Amino acid sequence: MTLAHRRLLVVLTLLIAVPGCSGVFSQLHTATGSAPLCMPDRELGRVVVLPETAWRIDQKDVPEREAMALRALDRAFSIDECGGDTDVRELSNWSSVIESSWLDALGEEGAETVVFVRIEEVGPTVAVTFSLPLLWISTSEAQLRVRAIHVPTREVLLDAGLKRSVGGPFQLRPAAWAEAELEAALLALLRATETTA
Repeated sequence: MTLAHRRLLVVLTLLIAVPGCSGVFSQLHTATGSAPLCMPDRELGRVVVLPETAWRIDQKDVPEREAMALRALDRAFSIDECGGDTDVRELSNWSSVIESSWLDALGEEGAETVVFVRIEEVGPTVAVTFSLPLLWISTSEAQLRVRAIHVPTREVLLDAGLKRSVGGPFQLRPAAWAEAELEAALLALLRATETTA
């Protein structure tokens, strides 16, 4: 077998192996309460969602990532389990004001549950090793924190963070694919669509 044939064989083997190298990884951190937030026997009443972002200093394409985040939030909070009266507000710096001030103000508007959503990552990551053979790993990642409070009682229904990534060796994943991972991470906290590790 010539060197050219060997190289072709290696490339074909890698191409065949690529679809099998993808994996889903989730890390759930719960401070209090338990997921899912939205359950048939839990009355959330009128829900107001206050999303914000906490990007790293060198974050690229912030407007595109914020647009992806808002679309994912709208879809995730439209599920039946959360009731029909959910108001997802625009992205803002909600944490710059004391939490009780928001609860008082939104309670006067008729909100029964306030959900603070802090989005920390939406995008791809790539790692390359220059060993033999050359190896690269690409993932689509989403990381967020959800804190839900019942306004009349001030009970914290859920305070949890979730990091989700999908991908693996020999993959190239565009930034747009991370939107689906953010939505899946939200749904895992809202209706526990998957087991998180």
